Amino acid sequence: MAVVRRLEETGALGTGGRLPALLRYLVQEELAGRGDRLKAYAIATEVLGRGQSFDPAQDSIVRVEIGRLRKALDLYFATEGRYEPVRIQIPRGANRPRIVTGDPGPTEAPPPAAAPVRRFGLVAGVAMAAMLAAGAALLVWQRRAPPPAPLAAAAPRLILMPVQTEGTDPEVRALALGLRAQLAAELSQQTWLTVLLGDGHSSGDAPVFAAAPVLIKDGDGYTLSAQLLSEPDQRVRWSGRYRDTTLHEPLLDLVSNLAGKLARDLGYPLGPIGQALGAHSGATDADVEDRFLCMMNAWRYWRDLEPKQGADARACLTRLTAKAADFAEGRAALALLALDEGRNLDGDARAAAFAKAASLLRGGPDDDRLTLMARLSLAACEGRIEDTKALARALETDAPNDPDSLAEAANQAGLAALDWTFALDAEAKALKLTRDYRPGYVQASAAKALMDGDDEGALRAISRAPQQGQALGQTMLLILAQLANAPLRAEGAAAALAKLQVGDEAALKTTIARACWHPDVKAAFLVALARAHTLQAAKP
Repeated sequence: MAVVRRLEETGALGTGGRLPALLRYLVQEELAGRGDRLKAYAIATEVLGRGQSFDPAQDSIVRVEIGRLRKALDLYFATEGRYEPVRIQIPRGANRPRIVTGDPGPTEAPPPAAAPVRRFGLVAGVAMAAMLAAGAALLVWQRRAPPPAPLAAAAPRLILMPVQTEGTDPEVRALALGLRAQLAAELSQQTWLTVLLGDGHSSGDAPVFAAAPVLIKDGDGYTLSAQLLSEPDQRVRWSGRYRDTTLHEPLLDLVSNLAGKLARDLGYPLGPIGQALGAHSGATDADVEDRFLCMMNAWRYWRDLEPKQGADARACLTRLTAKAADFAEGRAALALLALDEGRNLDGDARAAAFAKAASLLRGGPDDDRLTLMARLSLAACEGRIEDTKALARALETDAPNDPDSLAEAANQAGLAALDWTFALDAEAKALKLTRDYRPGYVQASAAKALMDGDDEGALRAISRAPQQGQALGQTMLLILAQLANAPLRAEGAAAALAKLQVGDEAALKTTIARACWHPDVKAAFLVALARAHTLQAAKP
């Protein structure tokens, strides 16, 4: 069932524990008509790892795990899953799940109409009442977003619904108001998207989606959950969960952090809204669903750099592009995955991966952003310097408010084409647009500082963004940390590289040699690696 998959993807059932497998088992048995056999003994021996000698009177594992699952389900369907058309319940004292259909709808009365917050220079005032020990204080924060470019008539619309809360805590309710205003401000920077404040209804021919956020106070912090619904059928297309604490930051910073993370995923042109739009080129409803789920696998891989997600995306994209040659976005995504694979290969295997990417991109549309990103990466890997410069500028023009695209353009222009003026300008624009830096950000400025002889400046640059999951980024971080005598950073990078099976100097040299960089950049880092090795060898 789709709802079971979403429960697993959002982390509502935790990670690495028994609950995901337990829920799948219970639901499968119920749907197969075997719900009457869901007794403690069957559950313990078939899903919880107990042996044939299991005695429920002596071992409470089933009761404990069913109780944990019940609480997790109740929390999910009370918060981010409140708009799910299908709900799963486990009554107290029972092991058998109840599968309930029907959308309960919002629990609070929404505003009377949808009011656009786009099409003019946005000044978003976030008014937040923070309850302090002695009383209440009113905090006001304003943020100005750049004026958006004119929108096409068919631009997708995102209705930002009121942030739901639980209870009557005035601090939580005030935070919810601030979150909605900040989300509107963040999302309104995306020129490809029309953002509306409303209750989930909008007229017109443009595709319409609704974002339904939920804020709950959770121990020492807050959890913001959200679902993306397609209109008018209220079908759940995506859900996400974000957490932040109040331990060491003002509440206004917490609002900014949570809103920024959600807006980053919803507003990313290659994220859930973009993938839902692209999937509608499918010939049938099944094609649409397949394309959406497949592209979301690719998006999660590029966001988190988890190898399994990349393998899953590669498998389903291969199947779908073989079925439909006109699936341009899928062909571009498959080309990018082929380039990712080729960067880790040598000789004929590397050339074959790049040739596969070129074949997939041949004849692709000029107005598809993913195709443009893939062509840029291919030009960089093939050493076509002038094409790399031109494509980086085209990507910046196409995505002036997308930090990920700007960071990609900066890295390729600088590291592969030595176009430093453009690269550093594009990188600066990316950093201004977000606080949630992805792995791979700021590599251009780090490389430029190193080539200018500023080891400490290079370390400061590369340290501004995480590099986890990236062997190349961690290699840069390790070398620069060793040169700048920052042992803790060096140890962290070395540990990360060990997990990526890059554990010695020869492997580091291979990683640099395989990079789709200009020969001058590779030479600079190889010299830096030798200097770092000499410094480490000289230490007592």
